[in-house]
Amino acid sequence: MNNNQPIVMWKVTNLDCYPKYQQNIDVVFTVHWDCLGQIVVSTGSLSGSTYNSRLYGTTGVQYHSGSSFIPYNQLTQDDVLGWTFDSMGTSSKANIEAGAINSLYTQINPPVVQPPLPWVTTGSI
Repeated sequence: MNNNQPIVMWKVTNLDCYPKYQQNIDVVFTVHWDCLGQIVVSTGSLSGSTYNSRLYGTTGVQYHSGSSFIPYNQLTQDDVLGWTFDSMGTSSKANIEAGAINSLYTQINPPVVQPPLPWVTTGSI
């Protein structure tokens, strides 16, 4: 978090499960997640300020017959995030993380728009 470097963390917030699927109990089919960004500004007039962003979504995961099955009560967040990242693919994961980081920088330096004044017509003095 030093030198104005953003960090991104993923968090599983909920799991949807089939009660029973192919002789297994509580088989996950949808992962609800948050992609959280944070930056602590370490230089300039905003030094010491903390900015946060949150993108959330769901990703469907599929149990493949014959693959190793982890019982629900033995799952870890790392297990589930691994399935999630495999299902969404590296480019989607990177795009989501870029969105979280973009949101941080937009908070720090909001875009400024200066449209022409509505009462001034083009060409008049």
